Amino acid sequence: MIVERLAAIRAGKPWFEINEFDDGRIIAMSYHPLSNGGSVVIHEDVTERRKAEQRIAHMAHHDALTDLPNRVHFREEMTEALGSVADGGKVAVLYIDLDHCSPFASLNGRRYASRRFVRGSPKLVRPTAIQLAYILAVPANCVT
Repeated sequence: MIVERLAAIRAGKPWFEINEFDDGRIIAMSYHPLSNGGSVVIHEDVTERRKAEQRIAHMAHHDALTDLPNRVHFREEMTEALGSVADGGKVAVLYIDLDHCSPFASLNGRRYASRRFVRGSPKLVRPTAIQLAYILAVPANCVT
C-alpha cells in the first residue's frame, strides 16, 4: 500500500484512502498534487460520519419499535428467497397478524406488546405495524 502511494506521488497523481484502525477510528486520507510542485495532504477523522451513515442505513431497514427488519428488508429477503424457487428450492412464509392483539397492546403498551411477540425470534420481519412474518427458504439440494 505504501509503495503504491509513493508511486502515485512520484507520478503526480492524486489518491484517496480510508484507513480503519483497531481502536475503531476511521481516517480518510487524500493527496492532491499542485501545479507548482507542492501538494495538499488531508487527514480527516470520519469515524462519527461513518457511524451516522451506519445508523441511518440500519434505521432504513429496521422497525423503530422492535428493531426487527422492516418491509424494505422483507422485500429483499423475499426476493432472495423466491430466487431459490427458480433453482428448484422451496419457500415458506409464516404470516402473523397482530391486529387481534390490540387489547393486549392497550393494557401493556404497544412497545411491550411488540417486544413480547418477537423475543427470541431473530428471523422475524415486521412488514407493517401490526404484522410479523418469518421467511424460510430451503435450497433445492437440501433434503426435506
